[in-house]
Amino acid sequence: MNVKVNKKILICIEWFTPAFRAGGPIRSIENLVQQINGGIDYYIFCSNRDLNNESLSVNSDTWLEYKKNTKVFYASNIYLKKKFLQLCDEILPDVIYINGLYSIPFNVIPLIYGKSSTKIVAPRGMLHKGALQQKKLKKKLFFLVWKGLRLHKKVVFHATNEMEKKAIQHFFKSNTQVTVAENIPRLYEFYTKPDKEKGKLHLVSVALISPMKNHHLVLEALIHCQYNIHYSIVGPVKDASYWDVCKSLISKMPENITVDFLGELPPEEIEHMLKAAHVFILPSESENYAHAIIEALSSGCPVITSHHTPWNNLANCHAGINVALNQNEVLKAVNYFADMDSTKFGNWSEMANDYINESVLISDITTQYKSLFKLNQ
Repeated sequence: MNVKVNKKILICIEWFTPAFRAGGPIRSIENLVQQINGGIDYYIFCSNRDLNNESLSVNSDTWLEYKKNTKVFYASNIYLKKKFLQLCDEILPDVIYINGLYSIPFNVIPLIYGKSSTKIVAPRGMLHKGALQQKKLKKKLFFLVWKGLRLHKKVVFHATNEMEKKAIQHFFKSNTQVTVAENIPRLYEFYTKPDKEKGKLHLVSVALISPMKNHHLVLEALIHCQYNIHYSIVGPVKDASYWDVCKSLISKMPENITVDFLGELPPEEIEHMLKAAHVFILPSESENYAHAIIEALSSGCPVITSHHTPWNNLANCHAGINVALNQNEVLKAVNYFADMDSTKFGNWSEMANDYINESVLISDITTQYKSLFKLNQ
């Protein structure tokens, strides 16, 4: 009698901190192991430190049960390559899934030395034009080595949409092997928003505090806003010097503008924050997927964001506004929502929820991951 054995997938990701939900890659992996779990055993290899290099309160260098089908190995910084090779020999993974590009111990070493029949690399938007402009010289040197070793010829790339697929194949070559499987979202319950007074607006951002997210652009716009605005900023500080710039702008706010920095929040508090806010704002340089935007739309928050995300045509759908990355356009969008009365805003709120529910089909996404991981083979 043949006993069906689950496929073993070893996920390599630098950070995996369940308490932190502002980081898209972490949320992507959480949602993956939660929802795509039939016939799979997941093993997550990650650091025992968080984004700020602070030690996590976990048992290191041993497998910990995370969910029924998922174990996590929080590795200390000692002998990382040796640990990884030992884990490969122990698990004998069918697939090594590498989340990210630039981490030596959690991306590069698994890519070069990992033992499995299939290696999948998820760039998570790191090959988009906007992302490549950050630390440009360092990345150029990194990919000179990558291309010299022809690493892109030895893997399957996981793109989360057609736009990312085109970016990957443009960066390497058109014949680079790329499979599209959308990110798996967490959809919140739709909430009827608090009464919206004309001339008042509660904005919220949920994201890492870094130049890519353009918090400073929102703050620069708010300095010139004549309406009464309450702006809540949620997420950990990734770039301290950038946050200093933001704090300087916050200190210049007129009396009609209130800015709260709330730092990291657990998911239930983020959901509560979205329930209380009117509009979600995140004019990012580039977003590969933007879990926070999806969660905001599903909760009924129209979104102000850039044109550099998968979530476009928002204004035509009355789900939000896509803006160019300049102060005037951001201010114009904020003013537009601030000037709405409760009836008009209520219609936009409902349309935001409709937009994302029509855009995200969980059954189709499940099929895409079964193809990516070759679960039927």
